[in-house]
Amino acid sequence: FIVTGSDEALPLFCMSVQGGLGLGEDSIGKIMSAAGLLYAVFQYVVYSRTLDYFGPYNTIFVGAFTSFQPMLWIPFTLLLPRDSWVLFVFLALLIGTYQLFVSVFIIANSSA
Repeated sequence: FIVTGSDEALPLFCMSVQGGLGLGEDSIGKIMSAAGLLYAVFQYVVYSRTLDYFGPYNTIFVGAFTSFQPMLWIPFTLLLPRDSWVLFVFLALLIGTYQLFVSVFIIANSSA
């Protein structure tokens, strides 16, 4: 439930002019595309190493307790300049790592 809520609320936060970032649809699409690319790369590299190092049950623990932490940094994006590459990269990294740890929890849970 929390994952779906944050996935749906983030573009609204990016679009909102008052209290949000005031980005256009094209900027949000670029950020989400970069986050998806980072997620795919991170998933391939990090998940296999995490599973090999921690095992399936401890990987569930790692995924559950690290998945929410990147989202805690989202409010700090209000301090960054609008429509800048710094904002673009920062949001893409946050979303990509957030999705990675959520999927680590889900995949490890179903394989355990």
